[in-house]
Amino acid sequence: MNAVFKIKDDTQKIEFIENYLLTKLKEFKHPFLHQAIESIKSANDQKLNITEIAKKNAISRTTFNKQFLLHIGTTPSQFIKIERFRNAIKMFTKHATKDQLIDIVYLAEYFDQSHMAKDFKSLTGYSPKIFFSKLSQIENNQINWIFL
Repeated sequence: MNAVFKIKDDTQKIEFIENYLLTKLKEFKHPFLHQAIESIKSANDQKLNITEIAKKNAISRTTFNKQFLLHIGTTPSQFIKIERFRNAIKMFTKHATKDQLIDIVYLAEYFDQSHMAKDFKSLTGYSPKIFFSKLSQIENNQINWIFL
């Protein structure tokens, strides 16, 4: 800290602190979380079972949940819900029209329309119909904005 206080220029202070912090940065390596996340993200047309993912990595479901929460900040179930939600937004921007929300239900692998509505309400506070009516794309549909 004494070295930081001796630097008069704010830009140089910032650079000094950033360089210091970069020396302390360690790459995150975990024996099974990277593989588990890839399994979740690449699960096309298959129902994910957290127990099966845990067994595939030779750990208990409890250990899997604890490690996931500790290192990712959410439970595997919540992470799957968020991934499904993100896929629904992707499917909406690519395939469905505003009148065909039922198509998104199946493309994004929800069980049924009420399942999608429940997940959307819990994540956004809006029903899917209202959420998608407020959704706007910019930058060649690469960025999605929601206008409240």
